[in-house]
Amino acid sequence: MEKAFTMRIMLIAILYMVIFQFQSSNLVIQASIIFGIIISYNFVHTKSRSNKVLALSALLFSPILSLLIIALINSVHVTILPLIVWPCITLVSALVGFLSAKLPIDKILKKVFFAGLLVLFLAIDSRKLGEGWFASITILCFVSGAIYVAAQQPKKGILTLVIYFTPAFLSNIAFFDLMGLKLVLPVYLIASTLSVVIFYILLNDGSHRKLYGVGCITLICALSAWPLQENYAMICYCSTYKVIGHNANFDFIDCRGDTIPSTNTRVNVYLFWSASCGQCQKEYPYFSNLAKEYHEQNDVSINAVFLSFRKSDTSYFKTQIQENYSFNWGFAVNSEKVYNDLEMTGVPYLLIVSNKGKVLYNGYPNIRPWLFVNRPQRIIANALIE
Repeated sequence: MEKAFTMRIMLIAILYMVIFQFQSSNLVIQASIIFGIIISYNFVHTKSRSNKVLALSALLFSPILSLLIIALINSVHVTILPLIVWPCITLVSALVGFLSAKLPIDKILKKVFFAGLLVLFLAIDSRKLGEGWFASITILCFVSGAIYVAAQQPKKGILTLVIYFTPAFLSNIAFFDLMGLKLVLPVYLIASTLSVVIFYILLNDGSHRKLYGVGCITLICALSAWPLQENYAMICYCSTYKVIGHNANFDFIDCRGDTIPSTNTRVNVYLFWSASCGQCQKEYPYFSNLAKEYHEQNDVSINAVFLSFRKSDTSYFKTQIQENYSFNWGFAVNSEKVYNDLEMTGVPYLLIVSNKGKVLYNGYPNIRPWLFVNRPQRIIANALIE
């Protein structure tokens, strides 16, 4: 029993520290609150002194260890303020969880509420893996939670479901801006609808045959959600980019040290990236595949251009260009001016321009093979015909 408790606490702590590495204050605050409440629930429901010490240690040291890992990876110093603030947030959340665990509420409903918290925690953990991952994992988590809730055989079905979905509902209202809500809402609607249907299917009869059927349906929905959410997100992201109303002209330095104008060839494709962009690295393999398609065409140039905003970024660039990809590496001359002139709102950022500086596309990268919105191949083909 103690071994199972230790494994559970360690797994939750590891998931929490993974979320911390995303360095998104919005997600980390949500995760800290949920983490504190979940750990306190486990703290209350164990009689072992060693288990209580473990739970309390996880509360205090998980955020501190997370900050130290971030500092080590990014070679920066940790200030004293975050080392105080984040453990305090988890402790306050734990106090709330501790008091709620002591309330005279039906034990099954308490289990349902904390199952909802754990499901939300896992959904948050997948948020930065990409829109497709988020959609698939969220659906699987919500349905798994619904199966667990149905297994508790609650007497009040509607109340049980309301309590189960309360953490996700409150999280979306409290922490997401309009754009974030627009992105996650369809996923949560699909996941919750599927969970409700499965809950009522299994509530009175949890036979193996029905469980297999539920598993197959869930798997199909989760797999289908991947490309659908990726394309839906692409439509949402593209709507946030302004069309540049002027020609795009800038210079970049290639790996040989030569300065090259942005309008070097008939069609020029640029993926802008920076040292602080973790998402950018995920785009490299797809961008490399795009470059392979036009490898033998001299009138199409595919380039990944680095934007440097700090002196230390140069060493990061030199490390990255050692990677073997089919596109050309480049370093923007006067990165801040390029960033402002192109009216970027963030990176990764895709830009396609003609040899006359005419902007054919600017916005979020749409280079993954399962994305069908504003495909670069179509834009390049149309430009070559003209």
